[in-house]
Amino acid sequence: MKKIQWFLMSVLFCALTALTACSNNDGSRSSEEKQPIGNLSEKILGKWIHVETDGVPMLTNQKSVHTFVLEDSTIKAYNSLAMNDVGAWWEFRKQMDVAIDGNQVTVKGKYDNGKSVITEMAVASATGKELLFDAKTTLFNDGEAYAVIGPRNEKYVLVEKDYSQEILGTWEGHITSDQSAYDDSKLHRWEYKDDGSYVYWGLDEDGEWQADVNSKGDYFVDGNLLCTRWKNVGDPTEHREWWEIASIEDGVMNWTALRRSEQDSVYTATFSMRRVQEP
Repeated sequence: MKKIQWFLMSVLFCALTALTACSNNDGSRSSEEKQPIGNLSEKILGKWIHVETDGVPMLTNQKSVHTFVLEDSTIKAYNSLAMNDVGAWWEFRKQMDVAIDGNQVTVKGKYDNGKSVITEMAVASATGKELLFDAKTTLFNDGEAYAVIGPRNEKYVLVEKDYSQEILGTWEGHITSDQSAYDDSKLHRWEYKDDGSYVYWGLDEDGEWQADVNSKGDYFVDGNLLCTRWKNVGDPTEHREWWEIASIEDGVMNWTALRRSEQDSVYTATFSMRRVQEP
């Protein structure tokens, strides 16, 4: 039980850092590597997805997306993160304040549950396509600091495509990999609506589509990251799953995700579907 509690707290810390993730290694870069970066305020602009911590690829269910934009001569960040196993955290493009001083980027944000976060990023490299930095995050509850995480070596890559509008409509498809966390290899349908809800359809014994499987279904897409949460009829348990949208082209949508199995091995799950109805 203690191991489970420690794991859940680790997951909590990972998600709440918004611009960092958990690791047991002190991966701060040497001072020689931290050379001044010209035009950092311009190079940091864009939509970024978290791909590595201390050189270890992030599982898809641990990923988050961060967007830096220039608004009225002020840089703002909009962070999207959700949490697996802990249901209180579901943030879609949460606005954060940003301050830049040399190679140091500080991001601050407050959440509705009384918690807040300050992340200090010491940027080592910013190419316009990739961000490398050391991050230290301090978590607060009602203004009192209760955890400090870091420093960690983080890697973010630029997201070239936002699929938040292209996903709208009804899709039909099935798993195309050997395994996936929730899939049964059968044909299914999803109707993604523009209000952030979705309807999941399954085939009954007579081969008819039925939409009575879920009592709840929410989602958001930020860039290429699709985050979903749902409850099945008659079951109060909330389930969550993220996918990365690999492509939407010619009425075909493909997903991919890096998962960890119950046997603690890492595998890639893939899914393919075709659009059967426009929004």
